[in-house]
Amino acid sequence: MASSRSGGASNSPAAKAGRVAPQPCKACGEMVHGEAMFAMGSYFHPHHFKCTACAKPLREYAEKNGKPYCKDDFLRLFGERCGCGCGQPLGEQRVKALGKTLIPSHFTCTHCKRPIKGQFLEKDGHAYCQADYGKLFCEACAVCKAPIVNGKFERNQQGQVMCAAHRDEGTCVCLDCGIFLTYGKGVEMDVGTMCMPCAKSAVCDDARAVKLLEEVRSALQRFGISTQDKRIICKVADSSKLHRAAAKRQHTHTHQARLLGITRTKMVKHSDGQVQRFLKGILVQEGLSAELAANVIAHEYGHCYLFIHRFPALPPHVEEGVCELFAWLWMQTRPASPSLDRRRQNMRENQDATYGGGFRAALGALDKHFNGRLEDLLSHVSKNRSFPRTS
Repeated sequence: MASSRSGGASNSPAAKAGRVAPQPCKACGEMVHGEAMFAMGSYFHPHHFKCTACAKPLREYAEKNGKPYCKDDFLRLFGERCGCGCGQPLGEQRVKALGKTLIPSHFTCTHCKRPIKGQFLEKDGHAYCQADYGKLFCEACAVCKAPIVNGKFERNQQGQVMCAAHRDEGTCVCLDCGIFLTYGKGVEMDVGTMCMPCAKSAVCDDARAVKLLEEVRSALQRFGISTQDKRIICKVADSSKLHRAAAKRQHTHTHQARLLGITRTKMVKHSDGQVQRFLKGILVQEGLSAELAANVIAHEYGHCYLFIHRFPALPPHVEEGVCELFAWLWMQTRPASPSLDRRRQNMRENQDATYGGGFRAALGALDKHFNGRLEDLLSHVSKNRSFPRTS
């Protein structure tokens, strides 16, 4: 908030000087000849119109109980006092803040004791300069390290805060784990900006991708998910290759807003009407952290499962809902961590109708209709091309 500062010309009247016809002096009673002062309705010898307190001759004056005073003595004797409690009279320059009127130099920060000029912030009835208020009472932005004094910030699941102004900068949040990145601390990858730990675990070769696929495959077997020992190829790819593969797909729904993975299939219709089906494998975005890459592979593994088991063509929200459920179940087999908690929350709160809505419908049906038996849910989807209603 801002303090109100005032000052300006005095409203004290001025004595009028001039030559007049002889008049009696109000002070001594003798006649005034020549130069005279006229004030308070009477004439004075110029040297007789003086301050009641200091006896200095007056031009401008202030009146109290019929007596003239110079401005300084009037303020000293009768003026309004500084609201800080110092007892000093207020002059023409004054500050109004927190319901008090103060001498400008007496309006000080409660912490550093320096005079406050302009904006200040209040806490429990006390005034603080912006710098001290920020240090004492505000959280610091994880990106620029400045205290957030305006209350406009975002908080992530790790408890960090970030100035709202950084929201659209693009390089302030690790695209993988979601932590806020201090300026200059992010690592630029093909897919975007990452924190150092996520970048260090980046999956950049096919061998690591295949290993993650086998881990996913093994973990999901405990839920009864099997791909009949069919070999599935899993490779990393840059963004341009992923988008070219997505452009060839018959379905337009890809892995959410950011294309991080895709399952490639091919069907060839022969002259005799027979259709030959090929599972070409999974492509996953190069440079993702091991945790995120595994999550994407688990989702794409769901597409592989549906293809291998010859599910009918499913509505997008049903197919993607099943695949997101595969990713969810994969995460359930992993040790707890803040980044996994963040991914689970993002899945539960995803407002996308295909991915978020489909996932919530799949998870709700699994819990409410099939008591956690995934085989029964998949059987229902295969027969009905839909999820059972959960309400």
